[in-house]
Amino acid sequence: MQLPEKGNQGLGLAAKAMPRQKTPSTESCCMRKPHVKYATVTVFYFIPLTLKSIETIMKLLLHVGPPKSGTSAIQSCLQQSKDELAQKGIFAVCEKSLMNQALSLDLMEQEQMTKAAVILKFGSAKEAREWSAENWKNLEKEIKEKQPKLTIISEEFLFSVPDKNALRARLETMFDSISVVAYLRDPVARFPSGFNQKIRGGKSLSGILQRRKLVPEFKPNLMQYVEAFGQEAMIVRHFDRANFPDGSLEKDFAGIISSLMGEDITLVESEATANESLPGAAVAALLMMNEYWTHNKDASDRPLVARRRNLIRRLRELPSIMDLPRFELTDEAIKSHIRAQMDDEIRWANETFFQDQPQIPTADSSQLLKRKELAHRLVDWVYSYLEGDAARIVAQETLRKRAPSGKSESE
Repeated sequence: MQLPEKGNQGLGLAAKAMPRQKTPSTESCCMRKPHVKYATVTVFYFIPLTLKSIETIMKLLLHVGPPKSGTSAIQSCLQQSKDELAQKGIFAVCEKSLMNQALSLDLMEQEQMTKAAVILKFGSAKEAREWSAENWKNLEKEIKEKQPKLTIISEEFLFSVPDKNALRARLETMFDSISVVAYLRDPVARFPSGFNQKIRGGKSLSGILQRRKLVPEFKPNLMQYVEAFGQEAMIVRHFDRANFPDGSLEKDFAGIISSLMGEDITLVESEATANESLPGAAVAALLMMNEYWTHNKDASDRPLVARRRNLIRRLRELPSIMDLPRFELTDEAIKSHIRAQMDDEIRWANETFFQDQPQIPTADSSQLLKRKELAHRLVDWVYSYLEGDAARIVAQETLRKRAPSGKSESE
């Protein structure tokens, strides 16, 4: 049996050759020497135990998104696998109420806290921050009680908290070892999903074009994580099915957990996610509505927002709508424009994290479109989904009134 060297944590026996001595040494109360009979003897050190060596070494796997990179699928499979994970000493923070801004809100700046989405959910920024602070307290309490080998936290809004050092400082009060995992998606693949979400949220096309880039930047936030937690703590994966075992995101994430646990871990394959995007024709119809509606930042239009959300929820539940063609980017010029906008970030990710993974395609500045041409191409692309029967189907379902029972009045 190989014995651990002196100084290792935990209770161990270290073997070392010592010269013959006439009397036992008393230099350490934690050392015992056998009776000396030979020129060299084996001395056994009883290494003193520290409190930390007795306790479980607390590891954390912090999944920070970013948005539109499989977060819902990962959270879903963690929910479905939480009992099996618990049997292996893994605590997955996977209650639905703790996945959406539960920890990040208490770390956000005041400007971020006053957004309409936060006010709609909580009533005020103060209530939102208090709710998040309470979640932090509950998390710390659960960690102390459960003493898991590994804790998994998945929250995509943590990706954009302004002070990553403050986040690290909070987590270090609970954990001894922290690994940060992020999945980066090709901006072209991410764009339709993000565009879809913006339209569902009430954005007009002009509002979308006001942003400097069509796809949010990832480099600044990721660099801040590297600076706060260290390069060695970062696990950055290219969100590409060709990069996953058997094309499975769940198996890829399970592989990360396995590497931290030192044993094989499996996760239940997730089902359809709750934030499923609307098909192209429905997105086009909502975009037309958005051109005549301005969302108030103070949330004074709360009743209208509620009716709009009910409409979107109803459209998702209708097979006649969800069977329409998916919302996918088909315009090659727009694809090249997006890659040209993100060229610096893509090259940085390829060089820093994806040397042994599939590379994200790049494009140079010559492929950038003028604003007017970009707007025309976006309009043509979105409204192309209203061709044929799609426009009629969406119009019928959008305008159909609902009875109190949830069934349409025409049924």
